[in-house]
Amino acid sequence: MILPEALPALAAGGSLVLVLCLNEFGIVLFTGAKGVTTLPMLVYSKAILESDYPGACVVAVVNVLISVGLYGLYRVVSRRVGA
Repeated sequence: MILPEALPALAAGGSLVLVLCLNEFGIVLFTGAKGVTTLPMLVYSKAILESDYPGACVVAVVNVLISVGLYGLYRVVSRRVGA
């Protein structure tokens, strides 16, 4: 009985955490996590380290599209669950 009432909050929290994890740059950069490549780290390595600006732009656009798509999905799910 509790799960159906908590489902909107769980969906909202999970989607926000997922979006934040996709866009995390600072923690991965400053902790020096070996073998961890997130999309922002890939943009940074292509643009700054490799000087591959078109490749960095493509990865950045993919990152933005994923973030906007997940946010749109969150809005649709929260609207349907709330209705």
